[in-house]
Amino acid sequence: RKEEIAATGENNNNNNNGGNTNGNNNGTNGGNTNGNNNGTNGGNTNGNNNGTNGGNTNGTNNGVIEVPGVGDTVDDATTKATYRVTKDVGSVKEVEYVVADSKTETVEVPASITVNNASYKVTAISNGAFKNNKTLKSVVIGQNVKTIGDNAFKDCTNLTTVVMGANVTTIGNNAFYKCSKLTGVKLSAKTKSIGNYAFYKCTKLTSITIPSKVNKIGKYAFYGCKKLKKITIKTKSLTKKNVGTKAFKGISAKATIKVPSSKLTSYEKLLTDKGVGPKAKIKK
Repeated sequence: RKEEIAATGENNNNNNNGGNTNGNNNGTNGGNTNGNNNGTNGGNTNGNNNGTNGGNTNGTNNGVIEVPGVGDTVDDATTKATYRVTKDVGSVKEVEYVVADSKTETVEVPASITVNNASYKVTAISNGAFKNNKTLKSVVIGQNVKTIGDNAFKDCTNLTTVVMGANVTTIGNNAFYKCSKLTGVKLSAKTKSIGNYAFYKCTKLTSITIPSKVNKIGKYAFYGCKKLKKITIKTKSLTKKNVGTKAFKGISAKATIKVPSSKLTSYEKLLTDKGVGPKAKIKK
């Protein structure tokens, strides 16, 4: 989309100016202007430019300016990250987090960013946003994020801490695949889906709580989490169909798994079928 911005002025200058002006310039300016320029400018302007500018402009352009549309990417200097516009309908404006600064150890995915004086909610972390980032150690996920995309943190081998936003509902396939230093993560109470290989071989993960709204755990989701000793399952919605193959294969042999009392018998069989070893303790 494009929008037209009309310039206003206070004084009129109809002469050629090779130096600096503070009013409106309707002629040709080879230098710097701080007011409105209605002619041709080969230098720098800090005001409104109604003509052609061959230098840098810090004000408004009386021609046409670009407004990001769905699918466009924008850079945010505050978070040093790139975002992609995913929705722009009236007052509803949303973006997803696309690329992080590869040199930053601690990242905070914000709740929103400002683009051209408009606020955009950050509702997702895109597929592969942090993939193979070996510098990243800590992540705080904003309160408006609902989706963590496929491969979002795959092979972030130095990632140790993740603070999950309260509204995350979906954790994509391979989201934390082989984050081998990740020691713990608290899932949002609104989480519904944990993707295939989501925490595959997170070998230092020691505990996890499966929230009450979860209705899908993908295949190999916690496969090879050999230090995973404490699991609390709050959901009552798990079945043979919505828990994938070997979802819990390779967790600690002495794991303690707490389940809803009404599901003790059915979950004992289910968890065994999905890889939990015979020495693990499943209790209500």
